[in-house]
Amino acid sequence: MGFNQLVTKPSRSTHPQQPRLVQRRCASVPGKRMAAPHSRSLPPRLRRGMEKLTGVNLANVRVHYNSPKPALVQAHAYAQGKDIYLSPGQEKHLPHELGHIAQQALGMVKPTTEVNGVAVNDDPKLEQQATDWGEMAVRLGGG
Repeated sequence: MGFNQLVTKPSRSTHPQQPRLVQRRCASVPGKRMAAPHSRSLPPRLRRGMEKLTGVNLANVRVHYNSPKPALVQAHAYAQGKDIYLSPGQEKHLPHELGHIAQQALGMVKPTTEVNGVAVNDDPKLEQQATDWGEMAVRLGGG
């Protein structure tokens, strides 16, 4: 799988066939020692910048730092629903992953292929947009 791909997994929705979107930044280093996982709200400046840019309310987004979950999808970080999971030391990916949260909230992300039974979006335009939005959100938020 390529860099920053969207992976879909079953959601907790009332319709069992409806996918839940996951977007990731590849790839974690197996066996790397991890600090204790913890979660927090978004940094206020980054949140403010992305909300200004996209119009998406990001109040309920949680950032899970030092998470073991990205390794499960061979990633440094990934975004799913209202959650961003970052492997240890991968905080630099937070603005990009927040861009994916906004894309998902705006209904912009659809699976384009399947890898190992998992739906994947490999659209490089969405990846570039997430990077651009992340960078602009940092500037707009004053951070």
